[in-house]
Amino acid sequence: MTKTIEQFKDQVKRERTIVLALSAFGLLLIFSYIFLIHGTIYNIVTEKRVVGESEALGTELVALERDYFAESSRISLELAQELGFQEVKSKSSYFVKAYTPSTVTIR
Repeated sequence: MTKTIEQFKDQVKRERTIVLALSAFGLLLIFSYIFLIHGTIYNIVTEKRVVGESEALGTELVALERDYFAESSRISLELAQELGFQEVKSKSSYFVKAYTPSTVTIR
């Protein structure tokens, strides 16, 4: 009879250990799920913010390009000369060739 009571107590301890282990594992799964869902939501929100910023930059770029082309079509030789541009009178060209030493000596 004593042996059966001890076996019963051992079985209760094992069952309690198993229940605690399964409960801990279940909590771990719940927290992992919450963490992963939080990460997914954060990534979606960040992506929407970045796409919005990209669209704003694209709009600004289009406006800058429009202004650039408007200004570049306004520039003429007469305007350049008024601002101090002078044409080169000499038709001769000079070329400079860099000398590359074949050996380098360090003293």
